Amino acid sequence: MEPSTPGQPKDMQLTDVSVKMRRSLLELFEGNESDATHWLNQSCCALGQRTPADFIKESHEGETAVLNVIYRLEHGIHQ
Repeated sequence: MEPSTPGQPKDMQLTDVSVKMRRSLLELFEGNESDATHWLNQSCCALGQRTPADFIKESHEGETAVLNVIYRLEHGIHQ
């Protein structure tokens, strides 16, 4: 991850998400916090090229959408 510069938004960290989201991310990335954090802050085609962090910040429904993407990735469901 690149360091944030003044005026640039800070990347979301695993400590910024709910316990449920953190557990799901760590399970998906086999405990690798760095990979999980990177994924949170990268655009995702399943979320319309927006970042999972953006969805999580928006609302509870956004968090649910991200959890659904994680579920699909864990179970090999590609759409």
